[in-house]
Amino acid sequence: MSIKAGYAPYVGIGLESTPGTAVVASKYLPHVTCTVRGVQEVLFDESAKGIREKNWGAIAGPRRGEGDVEVYVDAENAPYLIYAALGDISSGTASGESAVYEHTITRKANNPPRTMTIIYHDGVDTRK
Repeated sequence: MSIKAGYAPYVGIGLESTPGTAVVASKYLPHVTCTVRGVQEVLFDESAKGIREKNWGAIAGPRRGEGDVEVYVDAENAPYLIYAALGDISSGTASGESAVYEHTITRKANNPPRTMTIIYHDGVDTRK
């Protein structure tokens, strides 16, 4: 794994073993565009406080990331972005070939969620 530094933008993907627990990037993808950003919802506090006028306060609501990552679809980079939607994957060398790999994807019976950490550096800020 190489370390990315400097001003060049990059998108790193890390496959999480525990959903919601961020990991370091295991693959850096050559991307075309990326609009990944963090979203923090605000919940307004409208509870009764014994006064007539509204006393607006806010508390932190759910946090999530959203956006798009556009990459050229090829056999090396595309599976990292669609892995979360798939089941178990096993890879091996195709019979009689030396540089051709055969990938078998099977859906698990209980279909647990797969999550990933996307690290996006736009040249100035780094978002996870």
